[in-house]
Amino acid sequence: MQIMRGASAQSVIGKIFEDISKSLEPGRDPASSRAHAAAAATSYRALAPTHQDEVIKRLAASEFDADLDAIKEICAATNNGPENKSDAWKLVEKVRAAATSRRHRLFTFLNGTKDGLRFLINLRERTLVVGKDSEDCKNELAAFEAELRAVLLVLLDIGFIKLARITWDSPASLLEKLKQSEAVHEMRSWEDLKARVGDPDRRIFCFFHHSLPDEPIAFVEVALVNGLADNIHHLIDAPPGRAKTTSPDTAIFYSITAPLKGLDGITFGNFLIKKVISETNRNFPHISTFATLSPIPGFNAWLKDSLPNPASPLANLEPAVRTALQDVVNKSAIGDESVLTESVRIPLLRACAIYLFSKKAGNTPLDKVQRFHLGNGAMIGRLNWRADVTKNGLRQSAGLMVNYIYALNAMEANHMAYETSSAIAASESIRALLHPHPLG
Repeated sequence: MQIMRGASAQSVIGKIFEDISKSLEPGRDPASSRAHAAAAATSYRALAPTHQDEVIKRLAASEFDADLDAIKEICAATNNGPENKSDAWKLVEKVRAAATSRRHRLFTFLNGTKDGLRFLINLRERTLVVGKDSEDCKNELAAFEAELRAVLLVLLDIGFIKLARITWDSPASLLEKLKQSEAVHEMRSWEDLKARVGDPDRRIFCFFHHSLPDEPIAFVEVALVNGLADNIHHLIDAPPGRAKTTSPDTAIFYSITAPLKGLDGITFGNFLIKKVISETNRNFPHISTFATLSPIPGFNAWLKDSLPNPASPLANLEPAVRTALQDVVNKSAIGDESVLTESVRIPLLRACAIYLFSKKAGNTPLDKVQRFHLGNGAMIGRLNWRADVTKNGLRQSAGLMVNYIYALNAMEANHMAYETSSAIAASESIRALLHPHPLG
């Protein structure tokens, strides 16, 4: 497709908004509205990113907002409230019509076009980029993104999502997407990929939306082992031809990747985890423990900021311990694992436990991976020493990783406690590390 620039681009932008205006005309036949929305989408795709940004900023402007004046009039006319149920329903419909923005109607028409869902996902991806770089209309773009996100949450309902297992016999295009999108533990070669999909104790599942049959929206990588895994290298660097584990009792989720940047921040609750657990249980009914081996991406940055801070939870550390931990921060930042000596093991594990119980504004945990798993009903099970000594693992968390445990009989209660009171479910071994810092 030819990319339009300069005066040609401005002409295309004018045509986009002409089609959008026609799409949103009151009384227009829905099929015609979708046709004009499709034409606008086609023109948008022909623009260079900077000109696409102009379109996004204009769509975020007030001319596409909900009808605030109509909402005010409805509120003013109903000071005493509806007199009966029939009047109440009429009022609800009036408010709904006034509160449905013009851009929301446009999103609905776009979704009804060919590749409409893909277009909306890509539109949100670009909006997230524009929102970071545009101070002049940051609030408008944030509102635009929130509205688009709400639409995608409805369109991506779990009822439209199916699970499939990836094997070495899967289409090459799907294997390539998996290899390129793995964001947690890099696949350095096709041999790495083959080891993960071909190993007798490894499973990789992907999730598809029916409108995106060739575009996975999530990958979940699983290892079948005995006991909780405590080292990522043992999972992803297994030698070729390794013998199958005899009667594995534990399924470890060691990588969960959402490859579409336009779906950043859009989760599917514990649906993905539950589907993988169900599929694993169906084939391996003797497996009784389901857990992760997860990175702790913000720990080193937090430790670096907390050590010199007299108001931090680490303020009362002994000087020698503080110095040792500072050395860990400095050397792990450059990928030097020699600093991880036995003398710093307990102080580092305790500091990490404190980090996992620390919360940011809004009373949610600092760690984004932790927020995901606790929100799904997991509990913090165990911290693992020297679990990831790659350069990235050292830079992120001084080699530490954590097991989040999904206990089937506790997931719902953990999820409810976290959502209603930000309660952090954790094992006794984790809470013991907090001594003498009884946080949480």
